[in-house]
Amino acid sequence: PEIKGDEAYVKLEWDEDCDMDIILFQTMTGEYMTEANPSLESGSEILKTGTSDTGFEIIKIGDIFLEGVQTIYACDADAAAVVPVGDEIEPFALPAVVEFPEGGFTITVYDSDGVVFKRTTARIDTIYQLGYFYDGEFYILEGFIEDLKNFDWLRDIKPDGED
Repeated sequence: PEIKGDEAYVKLEWDEDCDMDIILFQTMTGEYMTEANPSLESGSEILKTGTSDTGFEIIKIGDIFLEGVQTIYACDADAAAVVPVGDEIEPFALPAVVEFPEGGFTITVYDSDGVVFKRTTARIDTIYQLGYFYDGEFYILEGFIEDLKNFDWLRDIKPDGED
């Protein structure tokens, strides 16, 4: 699609038999855009929900100039459903053992200037923070997040009753 000056698109692609999701967090509203909450008042929305069959997901960020920070995450939804998060994590406890699929994923961020970020990882893990939009500019933060103490929202990324 033609990308307007205040929009951006994020595409997540994977080859393995897993269910990856793109999560958008808006700091000013405290809202997370997930499959359980697929659109936000700012005009952001999930355009194509990925599954293990399709191997890709696409979201639109409706306003990259929105006040505050809009952080983008890639998440293995299957792992998020079983990994201890938030208050479930005991101090100094070993993390749960999760079987992550082999392979990795590619995530691409586009705005009206074209591709502003593209990265292919060699692994899939619970959550990957790739970067954020602030005042229309994209900033890279990339890395896997190992400490899930503040990620209670991972439990709520899918609609009720859906795995």
